[in-house]
Amino acid sequence: MKLIPIPQLFVLCIVIISFSFNSFSQSIPESGHHATPAGFIIKFSDPTSYARQQQIISAFPGLLLMDEKTNSLLPKVSFAKFFPGKIPGEKINALKMELEKQEEIIFVNILITMESGHFSAPLGEFYVKLFSERDYPELEKLAEETNTKILGEYHYMPDVFILSADKNSKGNSKEMAKYFSSKKTFRYASPNMMFSLEDCSPNDQLYSRQWAIENT
Repeated sequence: MKLIPIPQLFVLCIVIISFSFNSFSQSIPESGHHATPAGFIIKFSDPTSYARQQQIISAFPGLLLMDEKTNSLLPKVSFAKFFPGKIPGEKINALKMELEKQEEIIFVNILITMESGHFSAPLGEFYVKLFSERDYPELEKLAEETNTKILGEYHYMPDVFILSADKNSKGNSKEMAKYFSSKKTFRYASPNMMFSLEDCSPNDQLYSRQWAIENT
């Protein structure tokens, strides 16, 4: 069977994370759906202990760092949720900027929940597919312009490069992917996103034979 590479293959799906994100009053539109900012996804510099993370987050009333076990599900980032009614919607961006002033914090992105209970957030990386290797100088130029960093070529696909966006970039990884894509210089640009899934139970009667699905 021939596999067709598409940017969506880079999407990261988190299946089991039990946040209490259902009772928040702030609402913002996203892609035509009712969406609610529920907290932040935060990348701390290495090594920043969980105790130090707690110390930093505790200085911001209305924020609660998720427990160490929950945060270990996605080791590169941590999650802080909003206490219901404590942070007005118009204060979220100001709070985000205050967090980004912390030396140990690399980026802060807003975590969004939908009416269905699903949540999503941009991680710190995005992917850019060149038309050819001759486009690499243009990629370097745009990365410098936006203060994003080229981490290297994605080894499974030729001419696909991984870039990172942090608090000093001109936008988060989702915004930067959209910006790079708008230039029409590259084949595509796609953000690395985190999504939750409510139910992944298969109804395939031959599921037990699909050893690769649970191959660890």
